[in-house]
Amino acid sequence: MELKTESIQLADCFAVLMRQNDHYVLVSIALDGEWELKRVLQWLDLHEVRLFHPTQDTLILSNVQDVIDAVTFQGYPLVLVEKGTNVLFVGPEYLEEVTDEFEHYHKITNTASAESLQIEDE
Repeated sequence: MELKTESIQLADCFAVLMRQNDHYVLVSIALDGEWELKRVLQWLDLHEVRLFHPTQDTLILSNVQDVIDAVTFQGYPLVLVEKGTNVLFVGPEYLEEVTDEFEHYHKITNTASAESLQIEDE
């Protein structure tokens, strides 16, 4: 079974999706840039990435303060929210489909044939 991952940008993070058989699963979140652990934990406490199955029905987002970013990838709605106590509704027809913006690479790199790199101190 071939497992393929895709990283989709939502504001200041990347949702890492893995294709499993005929559907995608959210497997991790990568934050943009270098972050200290305290900042990562604060971000996780305040935010959540949600992946929905493809649908034409209105998405019901409970326990949110606000929607920070929302797109669809391969028809799957992907939403970054700020956690809260509200219920918000999002029509998937209003979300931008970003599939074509991502380039897909299928490449195996043989590191044994890599050239060595000499790093010098200044």
